[in-house]
Amino acid sequence: MQAINISTGLKEIEIVRDGEKAGIIRFDPSDPALLNRLLALRETTKDIHAEPTEDVEKILDESARIDAELRAALDKAFDYPVSDIVFGNSACFTTSNGVSLLEQFLDGVAPIIRDALEAEGKAEEARKKRINKYTAKYQKPDTPDTTEGDE
Repeated sequence: MQAINISTGLKEIEIVRDGEKAGIIRFDPSDPALLNRLLALRETTKDIHAEPTEDVEKILDESARIDAELRAALDKAFDYPVSDIVFGNSACFTTSNGVSLLEQFLDGVAPIIRDALEAEGKAEEARKKRINKYTAKYQKPDTPDTTEGDE
């Protein structure tokens, strides 16, 4: 049987939490759809909030709800469950030095995506130049539609 092989640019990225290898996630950093989903996730984080309360049980319930929503959104962005690898047992909105784990992850993945998109853009431009150079070599120069005396 014949096959069509497609290279998606899938990369393995190691997740390190507090100096310890937590696992590996796989994704295509040059996929603009992933970038759009991550930007949407960043927007989602702005819309999620909990009402202030003194009720500890309610705070814990709201925290669990928010964590579940954000984890689900991250898993949806990558189209497979990455949140357990990225956050472990911690709530994804837990902060370290004032920055949530989710923000740390998004800030860490952003340059990987940026670099991949830039590299793919350069590779595409180089490919276009090669094609244009090749086709220009074999194209005939433009000739006028009419010749002298046909009028």
